[in-house]
Amino acid sequence: MKQISYLLHIYFHLELVLPTCPRKEYSRLAVLVVLTFVHNVVKRFKWELVLLEEKVIGDMMPSPEQGLAIRLYSH
Repeated sequence: MKQISYLLHIYFHLELVLPTCPRKEYSRLAVLVVLTFVHNVVKRFKWELVLLEEKVIGDMMPSPEQGLAIRLYSH
């Protein structure tokens, strides 16, 4: 029984010290980079759609037929 409690102590100690999943940290960083980029585009540029009459395709995940073409203008 003492050996089991010793192993549990090591397990919990390593769980607190080591990150549980490196992919989780990477995904947080990736989301932060994307959100920072979108924030900068929205705040620093004016934009307008290039193709105003573009069709939207798809049911569950709608997307523009030719992509979202925009024209950016700096403030």
